[in-house]
Amino acid sequence: MNGITAKYSELLSLGVEQPFYSNNHCKKYILTPEVDFELVPSAECNETMKRLDYLCRYTNDNGGLTVFSRVNGKNGGGDELLRFKPAAGDKLCFWIFLKNAAAINFNQLPVTLDNTKIFYFTNQLTDAGALRSNLHLTASASGVDETADTVIKMSSSYSYHHTAVVLAGTAVVKHSITGIEIEPKTIINQAAFADLYFDLSLLPEGNCKLFINHIEEDAFYYMGSNPPPQAFGVIELLLAPSLDANYRIAEADRSIITDRPFYTLHFINRPTLWRYNIELGANSPLFLEISALPDAPALNNKTDFINGLKIITNDIAITFTPAAASPDGTSFQFVSNAAVGLQEKYISSSSITKDALSLTLKKYVGLPAEAVVKNDLQCPSTGVIDASNDPIIYSDILITI
Repeated sequence: MNGITAKYSELLSLGVEQPFYSNNHCKKYILTPEVDFELVPSAECNETMKRLDYLCRYTNDNGGLTVFSRVNGKNGGGDELLRFKPAAGDKLCFWIFLKNAAAINFNQLPVTLDNTKIFYFTNQLTDAGALRSNLHLTASASGVDETADTVIKMSSSYSYHHTAVVLAGTAVVKHSITGIEIEPKTIINQAAFADLYFDLSLLPEGNCKLFINHIEEDAFYYMGSNPPPQAFGVIELLLAPSLDANYRIAEADRSIITDRPFYTLHFINRPTLWRYNIELGANSPLFLEISALPDAPALNNKTDFINGLKIITNDIAITFTPAAASPDGTSFQFVSNAAVGLQEKYISSSSITKDALSLTLKKYVGLPAEAVVKNDLQCPSTGVIDASNDPIIYSDILITI
């Protein structure tokens, strides 16, 4: 008895890049990688993959996934042919779920997520310089942007308040990919205003626009009839051959070229000002040394001593300035002169041998008596940032001596 053999080939791949991490994707691991963002096919996507005979496999080492398609034969150029040709409007949608809350801190993202919006990433882009091996899904090639890459999200119940009377037959919601249009269920005109209500449940998931008298009045992303409440974002990959050649998944003849697309979702690591708050205990040797010094204007007074306290690094790009000091010499504050991108592991940018970043608190800096007070000052934690003066964001480090 002969068996049935089906061949599957890679169709596309997705990867999540976070330069915060040393490996560019996830925290260091021994056996199993732990992702910060989980990609999950939407219900509509699962139906599409089932119909087109696609398989989805996760690649957690790069925070992404690979989709395989059943193929059957080759075209005249030797490229494999999809067993089933995608229909017009077919797409693959993957919800993005935030698994590690600290990722909001060390990636350049809104410090408070807006529940009315969702991050939206797509392969419907024009960037001739983007390589097939590194196709950004963000509006800008530089990475995720909280303004350019977010859209208003909407459930199946959509209401809109218009500042003019709306006549029947003049208002429609149009699904951007398929072109499907629906009219409002109800229009209530009152005085010089109108309230429109739409039931979007018959539409596919995706971007939609409201037109009144052929003028665009609103735009949003329809989340589907059963949207996930905690979705951070969505990735929408259109299968149409009309996409720009480098972003295209399948050709018009249903072939897939040898150079398969690799889409990347690139996050930018957040730069913060490092603010060291140093506290001295009553029995601290440094505090006792300061207390024994005379007040100004005597030589070697407390003021001179405090001015000679500095944080020194082995990276010429990271320097600090004293920002505050208590009169009694029990607390000091130093702030970095420039924002530093948060990293899982810090390497000195001025070290030829790629030495680890080193920070040292010293006294009498610049004088013959220069000496170390404390070596190996800790780098910022990613669990907490101070965004009270946003867009100026601080990383606070408390050190007790």
